[in-house]
Amino acid sequence: MNTVLVSPLYDPDARLAKQVLNVGKKLFSIYSGKIFVSISHNTSEDTEGALREAGIPFSVTAESISLGQNYRRAIKGGLRLNPTHIHFVDFDRALHWVERFSEELLKVDKEIEKRRGLVSFVRTRRAFESHPLIQRTTETAVNAIATEIAGIDVDIMSGSFGFDKKTAETIIGKSKRDDFGIYAEFLQIALKHKIKITTIEVEGLEWETPDQFREKIEKEGYLAWLNEFESLPEWKKRVKLIEESAAVLTKNK
Repeated sequence: MNTVLVSPLYDPDARLAKQVLNVGKKLFSIYSGKIFVSISHNTSEDTEGALREAGIPFSVTAESISLGQNYRRAIKGGLRLNPTHIHFVDFDRALHWVERFSEELLKVDKEIEKRRGLVSFVRTRRAFESHPLIQRTTETAVNAIATEIAGIDVDIMSGSFGFDKKTAETIIGKSKRDDFGIYAEFLQIALKHKIKITTIEVEGLEWETPDQFREKIEKEGYLAWLNEFESLPEWKKRVKLIEESAAVLTKNK
């Protein structure tokens, strides 16, 4: 049995470079080097260098591709390592997880190997409430629809899933979404193909974004930075997330 961590990464401003240097080797150790990161072509060379120093395997896209395409590329890369299971999580979240809850992540790696089908990683109440209002409001709406359709309390907006190899292959073969609706699409594919859905509750998927702005937060203060983060453009982005996810979840309903 072996689990491969697969992650998409987009970091043009090298906001994650220092964190990769600090905790990348620990992440490598937890997964015994069985990691595949699919990096957007415009990611900073500093971040790429940090990944090399940490020993984390990655592949850079040759050109600009969509969010959904990069997610599928990450999973395909992981499947080439011939795993029994795959743990999918955005790379910034994986870094935060290993930095704050490394023991939990180690347990998760082992727990995935006991599962069949699709695993939805559900944030604890504390982890979910660590997110700002702009995310709690919109993600609650998406998760409510997903839970109603799945018949089980899922958290598709946590940004993390587990798959056995067969499930991962099915999802890659059927996934078409290029936008934020891809999380919902993973769930819909599982439901359509009668794939078993289970959940694992975790603390490590608390809000990770402040990690990328530590210097700015230290200089300006957290509340000032948060006020800037919860901008109108960010609200528009989050509303679009609801629209795209709901379109997938309610299709043919």
